[in-house]
Amino acid sequence: MAQVKTSISIQEFIFKDAAVLARQMKISLSQLFALAVKKFIQEHRNRQLLERINKAFSDEPDPEEKKLLSKEKSYHRRMVERQW
Repeated sequence: MAQVKTSISIQEFIFKDAAVLARQMKISLSQLFALAVKKFIQEHRNRQLLERINKAFSDEPDPEEKKLLSKEKSYHRRMVERQW
């Protein structure tokens, strides 16, 4: 996998905390930052996916969906009644 060099500016206290953590984890600062960015990107994508899912299910069912739901409930009721 290709590596890309970059330069970032962060607050000194964050840098110091990151350096301590990297030493504790026995990884380089570069690896720590890469892991952090990768996790941030994944969480961002997950939030976007969750927002799209919530949006898809936030609206009321249209008349055709309501009709189908009614049929499904009726079928389920008959199946459950046979078991009891």
